[in-house]
Amino acid sequence: MVGGIPEPEHAWLVAALGSCSDLVVTVAADTTVTWANDASRRLLGYTPAEVVGRSMIEFLHPDDLERAGEVVTLAAQHRFNADLPITPALYRILRADGTYVTLEINASSVPSDDGELLMIVRQSGDQVLNDQLLEQITVNRPIEHHLDLVLEYGRWRYPSEGYVVLCADGDGNRCSRGTGIGDPILAGVVPVAGPTPWDLAVANGTRFVIEDLAGSSLLDPAIVDAACAQGFESVLALPVADPAGDEDACLVVWSTPQGPSVTGQRYPVENMTRALTLILQWKANHRSLRRAADVDMLTGLATRQRFFEQAPMLLSLGAEAVCYVDLDGFKQVNDLHGHRAGDQVLAVAAQRIADAVGTDCLIGRLGGDEFGVLCPPGTSAADVVELADAIVRAASHPIELAQGSITIGASVGIAHAADGEDIDAVLERADTALLTIKNAGKGGWHRHD
Repeated sequence: MVGGIPEPEHAWLVAALGSCSDLVVTVAADTTVTWANDASRRLLGYTPAEVVGRSMIEFLHPDDLERAGEVVTLAAQHRFNADLPITPALYRILRADGTYVTLEINASSVPSDDGELLMIVRQSGDQVLNDQLLEQITVNRPIEHHLDLVLEYGRWRYPSEGYVVLCADGDGNRCSRGTGIGDPILAGVVPVAGPTPWDLAVANGTRFVIEDLAGSSLLDPAIVDAACAQGFESVLALPVADPAGDEDACLVVWSTPQGPSVTGQRYPVENMTRALTLILQWKANHRSLRRAADVDMLTGLATRQRFFEQAPMLLSLGAEAVCYVDLDGFKQVNDLHGHRAGDQVLAVAAQRIADAVGTDCLIGRLGGDEFGVLCPPGTSAADVVELADAIVRAASHPIELAQGSITIGASVGIAHAADGEDIDAVLERADTALLTIKNAGKGGWHRHD
């Protein structure tokens, strides 16, 4: 008896460990497996006899050896105790079929002088999925890959059930991913005229549940028929807020009699919700970063980086000319009225230039008070001149600020793109033309010969 608790009989203890659903092994200080229970068959495909007598190293993925070796060494030195416990960790273990499976290993020192370890090896789907999700997000995989992992939080526990996640992708377009769903109508892929679980959940901002689908008139009949045909008896739809500003996402669980009730899905649904929330936050952050890289925050025009990314494609499609625009008198605005007023003038001038050139042109802020305008294919020489005149006129109109009326101007250098000429070369010639008009008195345009 230990601490008032009766000790189990040895035979009972061996039988209990032998029938445990988790793989239980003992490992000697030299890494030899000295005992294993029958769970080795289910998890790894080996009989206990095929495991015992072999080194634990034989089963570990090469990239996990160093980490595992440190644990074994510390255990042999009796370094682990209540203040420094061995914490569970994920390792890739070799199965009998030659593939690796990621399993959670929890080890503890056996009270003896020879440094033996008792290891509990189990499937830990949620922890594995957490690890995979973090890896995918850090390498910037497409959102569809992330959503597939969200579904796995439910599928690995209850493979008989159907799981769906609906949300907006990185571009704001509707995206649907599902598992265990035979009919695409249950994943929101096929539009229906009547109510759907996801629309009702998102519209009301709360979970939507139907315990008996067969007797329900709340959903479009086509959805009810498809669900019953696949053996689903209940449905749960849960809205998840989208911080990117898109319509809220939605998790949908289609339950069968073989699986848990809708209430019994609480744990996987909570994990799926947390994972989806993380993904949606990643999407919002990614979109914000992408916008910061693509859109100049002051003027709303393309950034220099975006301009130079898009220009080569447009030139290859036959873009005709580049206008290099520089504002006249802008430096004096900053000097006389301050940089805040300068920012306001710059924003207004940029918008006027954008309105003057229209949406067919690529326009970007190249730096300071300089802008690049790439004219689309089919723009004639006369069209470019008309465009340059429009820019000069638009920039010359007074701008009303709290400090009063401020007038600036614009000078434009024009260069026509030769076949095969890159954007740097065209801009350089347009810049040369710009210097010519600036030296000639500003407030006009000049074309590079």
